[in-house]
Amino acid sequence: MLGYKARPTDYVYHYRMDQNMIGEGETKGLAAKYGVSLKNRREGQCAILGQDGFKHIEEKGPMGITWRKEYRKLLGGDCYMSESAYNRLTGENADVKPGTFQSVLGANGEGDYMVSVDQRLLHNMVTGEKLVTGFAGYLHNAMLATRVHVLDNTDYDRITSGLTNEWLENYVFFDDTDKGDLYGFSKELFYTIVDHSGPEVEQGEYWDQAAKKIAEDAGERYEYDKETIEEHGFSAISYNQRDSSEFRLTWLYMPLFRSLDQSDFIKTMAVYLMLFIFIAIVCFSAVMVIAYTRCLTIALNNRQVYDDLKHLGADGNYLRCSARGQISRVFLVPALVGTIAMFALYSLIIYFNDGGKFTPSELAGMGNCLLLVTACSILLYGVYRLTYHNILHVLKIVKY
Repeated sequence: MLGYKARPTDYVYHYRMDQNMIGEGETKGLAAKYGVSLKNRREGQCAILGQDGFKHIEEKGPMGITWRKEYRKLLGGDCYMSESAYNRLTGENADVKPGTFQSVLGANGEGDYMVSVDQRLLHNMVTGEKLVTGFAGYLHNAMLATRVHVLDNTDYDRITSGLTNEWLENYVFFDDTDKGDLYGFSKELFYTIVDHSGPEVEQGEYWDQAAKKIAEDAGERYEYDKETIEEHGFSAISYNQRDSSEFRLTWLYMPLFRSLDQSDFIKTMAVYLMLFIFIAIVCFSAVMVIAYTRCLTIALNNRQVYDDLKHLGADGNYLRCSARGQISRVFLVPALVGTIAMFALYSLIIYFNDGGKFTPSELAGMGNCLLLVTACSILLYGVYRLTYHNILHVLKIVKY
């Protein structure tokens, strides 16, 4: 939710240029229907270019399955934009040097682990033109993060010359004046974009257009096509399920609309939230039952010992302290060690996830986790107190 609020642009969508997409006039008419006023519309083109890389090849040998890397001059594709298009969309003043590229990350540097900084050999997938480039740093914009790379204008014009519309995409940015039925407009605009998209772009974010062409040219089957995607553990998306979590989280051309994403966040993530909550309830229930049962077992096994202590003159305070010491170890040690170890592991994952730093949204998430830790600790303490009093009853120790 912090990420949605921090977005610099209210509406962003992109589409392949061979699609019969909704235009500016139709968008304004749709906005007027919901009493929404639009402003700051700007558009910028990007191109899908082939690029080199290392392919991981699986091999079976005496030691089992191993993988080796093999360099390929043409492995897959990615989206490249000219510096002028990037500046027009974002309002920035990026200056990319000829022969280099810059990759776009989130506003706080999120996603750098998803971007390769190796030198690249770019390919025009229609003409076969090639361009050697080198990594020259990062740009930061949440609306284009981890998918777009920026080239010098001259390099871009050269490498994209002759590309057909199926290899070109158009990005559209605009804002609203925060008046009218923003959610209703956003939702209908989203549906309209889906309706204007053809079956050729009914693909998940794992789909690589360049890799598909490379496989077809080699007479091979592309493994991430809709027809074969389920063989690799993914679910094929469908325009008929546009409101499903699978579609909204993985459609390759899913738009970023602030009001839609904010309002539908719970609905979009409901299947994952409910799954995690269900697992948490099962695990915590098991912890409580096991801890209670273990404590009760200890009490029953030592009932004769406590009875003998009473006859030897031990007072109630000593017996209560002894019983408390027996059961506190069952609750305190696993809970304390588990909580500290798990939160430390979580913190390390978050820290190294974005190049050795904590972003504001990650810090907020860690704060929420601390609140959950507090709530769960209070719950476990309640179970501990209930167990303690039941143990006193079983051992027939006078309560204080």
